[in-house]
Amino acid sequence: MKLKDIRDIDKFFSLIDKYEGSVKLVTERGDCMNLRCKLSQFVIMEKIVTDDVVQEGSIIFKNN
Repeated sequence: MKLKDIRDIDKFFSLIDKYEGSVKLVTERGDCMNLRCKLSQFVIMEKIVTDDVVQEGSIIFKNN
């Protein structure tokens, strides 16, 4: 699933938290972050709010 311009961060992470499998964000730079990890969520949220680094990427959902 392609992702572009996250505007409602709280809603985005609440949807991620509801999913039971693994969820990864792959940025346009090739970074891969585990969205099920709260620490990764805080890092991503900080980057979105301050640097606007994660403008576009792909989300990969996988059932365990």
